[in-house]
Amino acid sequence: MLESYKVVKEKNEDVLYLYLTFGYEFSEDLDVYELENKANDWLCNERIQFQGDKVVVVVDGIVSKVLHMKKEHHYDDYKTKVTMTNNEVLSIYDLLLSLLFANVKMTIPLEALKALVVLYRSEIILALEEKKKMPLTGQFFSYTNHNYYKLLYPTTYQTYVNVFQQAIEQTKNEYLTYQDQPIHCYYHTASNGYTEEKEGVPYLVHKESFWDLAYPHYLQQRHFSIEQLKERLHLKEAKAYPVQILNVTSGNRIKSIRIGDQVFMDRDLIAQLGLPSSDATILVEKDGLTFVTRGLGSGYGLSLVGASALANLDCNYRQILGYYFKDVILNVPDV
Repeated sequence: MLESYKVVKEKNEDVLYLYLTFGYEFSEDLDVYELENKANDWLCNERIQFQGDKVVVVVDGIVSKVLHMKKEHHYDDYKTKVTMTNNEVLSIYDLLLSLLFANVKMTIPLEALKALVVLYRSEIILALEEKKKMPLTGQFFSYTNHNYYKLLYPTTYQTYVNVFQQAIEQTKNEYLTYQDQPIHCYYHTASNGYTEEKEGVPYLVHKESFWDLAYPHYLQQRHFSIEQLKERLHLKEAKAYPVQILNVTSGNRIKSIRIGDQVFMDRDLIAQLGLPSSDATILVEKDGLTFVTRGLGSGYGLSLVGASALANLDCNYRQILGYYFKDVILNVPDV
């Protein structure tokens, strides 16, 4: 068990001392790879700020092992452990399986599914690199342990597992990097015909994705009465709410908008009104506002509908990722 730690400067190098007690099941024969994984877990759980290479393991005052942590970490879907923000610990494989069950709500071809797995793995490894716990809910995904779906889908669970396993196995340990750093997992269901750029994220590009226009739920309509607008947006009492779009993105999505006397950013508007997309035509009516939206999701990164169309055109997952992301490298660690 980790009792305490300290970082010491030795010969112009940071050295991390981990102090363990015999309450922790320790032996001289403990596999170095396993101990390195545990050391990485402690770095994450204790939020230890350490950029060095040398780790000294001290058990009851006696130096027992010296580890030289790899600066370029090697991650394995089955061996590398990930800690969630609820302190649940699971392998990258189990986390990938859980993310697929929780977030894939449409049937997509295997190559498109493989592209999505690479994006999920990139987000996971970014968290490991930054020594952060994985959130249960992110901007583009949510987490529910895949064992839950054994109860939810008792007759079809194994069928889903077989498909998801193929996508994981056929991309084993692969993740995307930009300038040697794992990228964030950006994807959406269907764009408005173009994917979006994002300030400060150079690998996201404004890209045609016209296949999305054929998506059955591409065009949707939401009407909100005056009372609903007041309650959801916390507006002042009024008989009508004037609307002014202040800024739009390069993909013609609402970036900021004034409704009544308040200004809303796109994410707030979508969250509070439950809109499918921020690309909206707004009809001002006597009894409220009607939003006619195009696409489903943020428009950032990979379009699942577009990726599926590319897969059906015989593009593989590497080509799909290369289409939707700029200047990224597919990293395949040696494990």
